[in-house]
Amino acid sequence: MTNGHFRFARRLALLVVVFGMGLPAGSARSQARTDEGLGHRGGDDPGVRERAGEDVVAIGKVAAYLDKMGRKDVGDALRADFKSGKIHVARVDANAELTAGILGLGRSLAISDSIIGQTGTPRYTSEAAVAGWALTIVHEYVHLKQWLPMEDSWHETPAWAATIKENGLWIRRTLDEIQVVRKDASLTPQERAQRLTALRVTLKALHGNFEVTLNELRDKTAKGELDKDHEWKGVPPAGSTWVEGTANLDALEKLAAERVHEGYEDDAAPGVMLTFCLSAPIPETANVGVRVYGDDGIDYGWLGLRRNAPCTGYRVAAGHFRAIVNCKENRKDRDRSLAVESAREYKTEFDVVAGQDKKVKVHFLSESGN
Repeated sequence: MTNGHFRFARRLALLVVVFGMGLPAGSARSQARTDEGLGHRGGDDPGVRERAGEDVVAIGKVAAYLDKMGRKDVGDALRADFKSGKIHVARVDANAELTAGILGLGRSLAISDSIIGQTGTPRYTSEAAVAGWALTIVHEYVHLKQWLPMEDSWHETPAWAATIKENGLWIRRTLDEIQVVRKDASLTPQERAQRLTALRVTLKALHGNFEVTLNELRDKTAKGELDKDHEWKGVPPAGSTWVEGTANLDALEKLAAERVHEGYEDDAAPGVMLTFCLSAPIPETANVGVRVYGDDGIDYGWLGLRRNAPCTGYRVAAGHFRAIVNCKENRKDRDRSLAVESAREYKTEFDVVAGQDKKVKVHFLSESGN
């Protein structure tokens, strides 16, 4: 899942005929591994990436996230298949493209190189993006185990079922960890606040992916691409990995939201309030995004500021923070028929002191840099 939605594709062609029935098989991709066996050079296919180092970083982060969510089996499989070349990073239109070999043998999976920009940056990485790619891998491994997967309800329903079920299990896993931290008497108030903040960043990322997946299920079911009677499984109750399935997606969404809320039900919110406010009004066509990172490695995600919403924030533990401020403005081109987006950004650092709420002024940079 990236850019707000999942996209998958099968690359299939009729190459053989057995007993008068056409069997789809995919065209092969030429690829060669580096000396280290990680990443791939392009060979005869210009779609396969050559910058293996970036590929290794991105795939490594996704595999590590699968480990973190209790799916080390999938993480290890991803590492092994990436090393062998069965999975590689390439320029493809969808998030993932499965190429079937003859009679379903010798298949490979191409992961879109958009994974590099979304997960491959060494420090500034969105957890929501990494979680989304981890769920993409879960989805595609279902297809890799199917003999000749096609983009139809028969093959897609089990893959989407595995995706949303895994997403729900990860949400429950995070909620249960939050409960453990709340009750851990060995933690200082600051340690508890710091750990709860990190877990809630994870919870927000996973719930966001869950919502996106639900929207995909609605869309694909309406188009007849998924089984309308399938009973999807969402977020289990506390301390459990089992949840009753339902074909009612609205009920599934409501129950997930109620259970996610458990992660925010503290008697007193931890930490101090960190607020970002525009230093001056900005054009109605402009918006400012602020992305915050703590020295503890936590990515707090994006906050949005607009003319009619000049301040926003969240609670954090004390510490040193870095922020990227991205300023965007939409305008008309000279012929007033084409919308043009200009963007400027700057970085800033600041400290948050325990017991003292912090307010940070955000300056909008116009196209002229002012």
